[in-house]
Amino acid sequence: GALGDSSLYIWALGLFAAGQASTMVCTYAGQIIMGGCLKLHIAPWKRVAFTRVFALAPALAVAASTVGNPSLFNNINEYLNILQSVQLPFAMLPVLHFTASKQIVGRFRSGTCAMAAAVVLALLVIAVNMVLVVEFLQVVSTPVVIIACAYALFYAFVCIRMVYDDLVLLARFLRDVTQCKLGVYMRQHELTPALVEARVYEN
Repeated sequence: GALGDSSLYIWALGLFAAGQASTMVCTYAGQIIMGGCLKLHIAPWKRVAFTRVFALAPALAVAASTVGNPSLFNNINEYLNILQSVQLPFAMLPVLHFTASKQIVGRFRSGTCAMAAAVVLALLVIAVNMVLVVEFLQVVSTPVVIIACAYALFYAFVCIRMVYDDLVLLARFLRDVTQCKLGVYMRQHELTPALVEARVYEN
């Protein structure tokens, strides 16, 4: 390839590191959810075995079935990348919502600057992934595009519903800021609501 044979090994090491990180994160997340939220006390080895079967069995099945067909393996890999792009907001939006809630995380709530940076980065990542999905849909058949658009509407509704409370708070904040600026402007120029309405009517 253009990057040389060494790029294959670098890519493999990157995938291995990402897999290890994902394994540890999912294991800890499963432990917290089962032990903390669901009150399920399961032995660590049983929990790891249960979660790893669902995580590794499909991957091993795909690898075994496509060992003699590299083209099919590449197509499946591309579909998986698209699927991950679509699923990304389901992971990011709840995290942003919960870390912004003082009622849920208490004193561990993210600060304003950190939350603003996280939201901007999340929107940027989601936008990049949506571009990837749109490019993928340009080369598929029309029925697939129609189904994808219908699913996209439902998907957008679910995502908006997940952060609906945050959107309401944002709208209230922007309204309060606008009203505050308007009040300051009126006090500085000694304006009354009746006078402002009269000037607007004259214009």
